[in-house]
Amino acid sequence: MIKIEKGNRYIELTIIGYQFPADENGYYDSNWLQIMLNADDGKTVWSKIDPSLLTIELIKAAAWFRDLSDGRNPVSQILSFIEPCLSFEYSLREGMCLLSVRFTSELSPFSKESDSLYIVELELSKAELADIAGQFECEFLKFPPRGEMAGTKQCRNN
Repeated sequence: MIKIEKGNRYIELTIIGYQFPADENGYYDSNWLQIMLNADDGKTVWSKIDPSLLTIELIKAAAWFRDLSDGRNPVSQILSFIEPCLSFEYSLREGMCLLSVRFTSELSPFSKESDSLYIVELELSKAELADIAGQFECEFLKFPPRGEMAGTKQCRNN
């Protein structure tokens, strides 16, 4: 599980498993992960399940959070994925990182899928960012790339 939290506000991303567990030889289809989202931003509490991340996107996210925790600016201010329903954006202020977690479509808190953007902001320290990077790295070890994507390495510049 990946948990990003501050006080009583949190975002939990639990990987339930591969979307297609029996398909181990494809490229994308073998590597979609079924994600359960649980979130509470102090105003809204919601849960959703959606295949919204690829296996290699876990290591991409880990590298992005690791750069922030090490005081390096990631290649992009916004961390986005093939499925646009989840993304992260950062801004720095007074030694802290303001992380904006952005939800649309399948992961938004709205009852119907919506293109409306819903943002949860959390102010995080470098230690908290390092912890998040480590959580993404642990999930990548549990759910490695399969099939044609196996052996693919996502580098910092991708």
